[in-house]
Amino acid sequence: SPSTLRTAAMPFIVTLARWLSPDFFGAADRSGQPVLVTIPYSHFVEFARWSTQLGGIAFTEVGYAPLQHVLPVLAIRLGGERKHIADTSSVAKIPKAGHAAAAGTSDGDPLVKHPGKKRGGATNVPVMVLPGGSVLADSWSIAAASGLTPMPDEESKRIYDEELAPLTRQWAYYYLLKPAHRSIFASLCTRGRHWLWRLAFTVVGGRVNAALVNIFACDDRQAFLACRAKLKEVVAHIEATRLKGRKGPYLGGEAPGVEDVALASLFACVVLPQAYCEGRFEEELTAIEAADAEMREELIYWRETAVGKFTLDMYEKHRRV
Repeated sequence: SPSTLRTAAMPFIVTLARWLSPDFFGAADRSGQPVLVTIPYSHFVEFARWSTQLGGIAFTEVGYAPLQHVLPVLAIRLGGERKHIADTSSVAKIPKAGHAAAAGTSDGDPLVKHPGKKRGGATNVPVMVLPGGSVLADSWSIAAASGLTPMPDEESKRIYDEELAPLTRQWAYYYLLKPAHRSIFASLCTRGRHWLWRLAFTVVGGRVNAALVNIFACDDRQAFLACRAKLKEVVAHIEATRLKGRKGPYLGGEAPGVEDVALASLFACVVLPQAYCEGRFEEELTAIEAADAEMREELIYWRETAVGKFTLDMYEKHRRV
């Protein structure tokens, strides 16, 4: 079976990853700074990056496009004696309409798990290599090491990680991966990359696009509508349980904490603040907003929610461009 073949090939793939990838552990030791390996536009990456910066920790970021990231991340996670598998922030295939609607709009608990959610991953980003050889395997462990006020409890973390973030990601990819926007997505994947990757993307870009469309059901309008309905429920829950009645200006108290950065980062892709990812992709995000009338209406809607306003305020006050 295909899964059996993949399992059998994995030792060779990991060896290849070690041969072809930079020495992130050596780079961290030589510089005395952590090395953050990313897909730069990812909202989970933005969460880790922003938390680390607010914590005043210097680091080096090494960014890759989707697919390009696979071997370097495998080298870190599986290439040494210790394995560093992330158990949060996963990516899994979204069911097609019918399955997605049934899972996403149940009239019981509005916080049933997002359809398609699968824990864990050997190719997840971000991952951070520390001087001395330790690895922070996901955005939550990276944020926890930032020195900011920690998350209040595991349930809040679960809602952001397993409910909010997968839904906002599915929403964003639905628009980003429309055929009419293919050149914008290509720009996201090639901006700042080596010329060899830009050349390679002219060949593999269509396959990357098709794979992501398949994973996130971007060609399924009903799956998108189910996603949107579920996102409204999750946002209402966060507004009622986290934003209402908070004791200070921030969820973390008198200054932004991990929860503030998590909420703003993981919701940012449905409100598109100018300073998202430090403004690195402002050109692409402005272009897609200008090109898609429905997306503009959606952005207006989400920006007017309490979570949207909180997110935009966080970016205006605490994110540099």
